[in-house]
Amino acid sequence: MSQKTIQRHQVRGAVKRKAEESVHERPLKMACTEVQCYDSLDFNDAKMLRQSIYRARKKVMPNLPRSLTETCEILQGHQSSILFNINSASSIIMFATPETVRFLCSTKHVYADGTFYTCPRYFYQLYTFFALNNGMYVPCVFFLLPDKTKQTYEQMLRMLLESFESSTSSLSIETIHIDQEAAMAEAVRNTSNFVIKFCHFHIRQSWLRKIQTLGLITDYKNEESDIGNWLKLFFGLPALSHEEVDDVFAFCLMVKQPESEKCEAFADYIFNNYISTSAPFQPPAWTNQEVEGRTTNACEAFHKNFKQSFISSKPNIFLFMQNLAHEISKATLKMKTPVATKRKADRDIEKNRLELINMYKEGYLTTERFLKKFSYKMLPVLDLH
Repeated sequence: MSQKTIQRHQVRGAVKRKAEESVHERPLKMACTEVQCYDSLDFNDAKMLRQSIYRARKKVMPNLPRSLTETCEILQGHQSSILFNINSASSIIMFATPETVRFLCSTKHVYADGTFYTCPRYFYQLYTFFALNNGMYVPCVFFLLPDKTKQTYEQMLRMLLESFESSTSSLSIETIHIDQEAAMAEAVRNTSNFVIKFCHFHIRQSWLRKIQTLGLITDYKNEESDIGNWLKLFFGLPALSHEEVDDVFAFCLMVKQPESEKCEAFADYIFNNYISTSAPFQPPAWTNQEVEGRTTNACEAFHKNFKQSFISSKPNIFLFMQNLAHEISKATLKMKTPVATKRKADRDIEKNRLELINMYKEGYLTTERFLKKFSYKMLPVLDLH
């Protein structure tokens, strides 16, 4: 038997053991790492080892479901501490523990966000509900959804509310923070009395995209442009109270509107979508004078990090549950964690924002001056190349 054959047998045995222990590592990466330790083996050997890894993992993992219905049926009989509820009729699966449900139920502000990139086969998105606790966003309840329709969101929220009713905590939730998804907003209105707050980051990005679409981005980027300075004032509107928005728009922004059809089109867009009585996004939902928790960015960051746990955008449902169980365990620890120390930069930003809002409320700043100062702290980051 040649030296190369002996080394192949040695590395195959080592790789098979690692394949069963480390199920989340990419097979080819694992194979290449092992092959590098042997001088006589090459990339072709690594590719053959990859198949051995797949076969080894298949022996220790349950058989994978072949449809959405079969997935729900298999999970109905699957023993897992995080499998909280399954609605087979709607093909919605809820993951949580009694502790995380009670914790979410007892918080005043809930943050919700979905992702389409870390979702097992046959499902459309993973939707997560977070509680803001002592400066930390704690992921408490997860849903696998078959689509993103209003009806599916309504059923998801009914399942969530039913879980609250079965918990021992009284419902303390007052506000739910979401991105600008109209279907989710309508579902919240139809199933609960929660106050809706839209993410300021998504609001700003929507306005910036409209500026781009209208061909005003050059003026927007020009600090000497009257049109650009007028456009920037709009980004201070979310820091007002919702009662002020209509008057400030009419008597501050519109009287300063430059003579331009594009500017008029942008003003019409803001009024029709964010201010008028028939606007889909009413001022109470997108104005927020709180200095903390105005965006769902932390929720999106969680989903981005969670994505790194998988080697595929459609992970194995059982590997998905293993990773989710790990995240719920971390969430349980966060629930017990005392107040987190914020970075000095974050503390300074919040302090400056609060000072501006208080100066405006006390009459030390005119409306235009406040919009100008605050808008520069709210301007979206440009990534235009």
